[in-house]
Amino acid sequence: MPSRMRRTPMLVGLLLAHFRLSSCLLINWDSDIIATKQESEYAERDALSLYFGGSKNNLTLFPSYEVIRDRIGAFIDVDRSKLVNHNYVEMTAWLKATVLNYPNITYLYSVGKSVQGRELWVLVVSDNPKEHEMLEPEVKIVANMHGNEVVGRETLLYLIEVLCSNYGKNDYLTNLVNSQRIHFMPSMNPDGYEHGQPGDRVGYSVSHTPDDRLFVEIAYRYARAHPRMWKTGRRCGLSADGDVFLNGITNGAD
Repeated sequence: MPSRMRRTPMLVGLLLAHFRLSSCLLINWDSDIIATKQESEYAERDALSLYFGGSKNNLTLFPSYEVIRDRIGAFIDVDRSKLVNHNYVEMTAWLKATVLNYPNITYLYSVGKSVQGRELWVLVVSDNPKEHEMLEPEVKIVANMHGNEVVGRETLLYLIEVLCSNYGKNDYLTNLVNSQRIHFMPSMNPDGYEHGQPGDRVGYSVSHTPDDRLFVEIAYRYARAHPRMWKTGRRCGLSADGDVFLNGITNGAD
């Protein structure tokens, strides 16, 4: 075979690799979310529009990122280098380090062990974390029920750090800690998380419940608090065949 022919497959491979790399580099993860005409029409007929109609634009009912930002004020955020997924060992280390760094407002306990023997950790954040105070609310926040759904797990770890690192420095966040006792369980299913693997789910069925309206409201409140998440369209600069969410709702309630 002539050397020129032998080089052809290699050149094609290099070109394809260059094309893939260029395509990846073109993705702007901070890009805005733009909906097609059809997607915008669908967004006016989804569950959110059915339940709330024009009220979905009511910033009192669904506060925007800007409204919430002004309400909370300046605060110390989580260092971006920490914004990664944490496995069971790393999560445990995070929680224990939090107690060491903030012993006066935190308390770590376990409600038992998982099937495979992992502790089911709960971290309390409050001005009096070890005792119930009369008439003070006890709040329970649980995440990572499904092992491969990690957003809630990481969100709780970050929220714990934000509350603790801003205690005594930000009035709004300090009041949250002082006015209630919050029990954070970042992972209710640590075994499932450790068995998680990349890829899509295998088969699913949307199951509407009597609480569907509430689920839709909670999902949109969460999305609306983000600068762009609430918008209809494809996420984070993904290609035309990427996932699209109507009004930013991703919880399956629609």
